[in-house]
Amino acid sequence: GGAAVLRMLRSELRVRAPVPRPRQEPTWEDELWRLERLYSHAGPFTVEEGSRSIRLVKLTHHCTDPDWEAVNWAPAGLSFEVEVPGAYPGSLSPPPRLRVLGPDGLPARFALHVPKLFDEFVS
Repeated sequence: GGAAVLRMLRSELRVRAPVPRPRQEPTWEDELWRLERLYSHAGPFTVEEGSRSIRLVKLTHHCTDPDWEAVNWAPAGLSFEVEVPGAYPGSLSPPPRLRVLGPDGLPARFALHVPKLFDEFVS
């Protein structure tokens, strides 16, 4: 009956080999894959190996906040450059840095404060 089926299922579960534990620490390749998945469809997406083991990630972000009037500010999206140290993601020292590249005509205060918000988020 039901007890025999339950015993059989329990015995099969004991025979299974344990599943290896997933990697705990993300790699740069993991992070890059996530970024590409999120941003490569939104507009230009590039990664350049810079000097001093720094990677420059350039991407376009389309804001989904209902209060953001994209048609007035950035109908083609916001262009960002993220400077990623070679030690990332293993270390946040020095932290990644963000620059607003465009579009032209963004309010200066906006271009000033977005990198500060990014700095606060990564610290």
